[in-house]
Amino acid sequence: MSLAPGQLRWSAALATGIPLVDEQHERLLGIFNRAVGAQGAGATREQAASLLQSLFDYAREHFREEARLMRRWRLDAEHRTQHLQAHRSFLAYLEQVEGLALSHPAEFTVDLLAFLAQWLLHHIAGVDARMAREIGAAQGAARPREPGASDDAQLEQLVEAVSQLTDTLGQR
Repeated sequence: MSLAPGQLRWSAALATGIPLVDEQHERLLGIFNRAVGAQGAGATREQAASLLQSLFDYAREHFREEARLMRRWRLDAEHRTQHLQAHRSFLAYLEQVEGLALSHPAEFTVDLLAFLAQWLLHHIAGVDARMAREIGAAQGAARPREPGASDDAQLEQLVEAVSQLTDTLGQR
């Protein structure tokens, strides 16, 4: 499957190693790619509303699952607090831009893409990866997964894709 400029392809390099979390992250990447397509075609109110609803649905399901994992495996209290705060901030952002989605869908998709790109870079590649390492350690993995070359490649891949997206949006 070919991707439009600015779209991201899911790869194993993005995986945390927790199958359900990875499946949900892949779903978020699909929403991101839908937003890229909508923005490129001049987003309509209906597309913006659909994207927003998809993100609310994703967030409710995904954040509930991650909170369950954090309770089950008793992650570091400071990390858990920061992680859950990031989830609240994500939902607050969606609530904040809800009006913009309907009144100015083209501007909404640009703002949404910038927000989701940041979320992919910081939260999924950083915060969720740390959660997965802590869960691996709590499960008694012989050797907890530590950041390494594959994480560097993952971050590099995301940074490159986000840079291309930024260039594309700037040109438009």
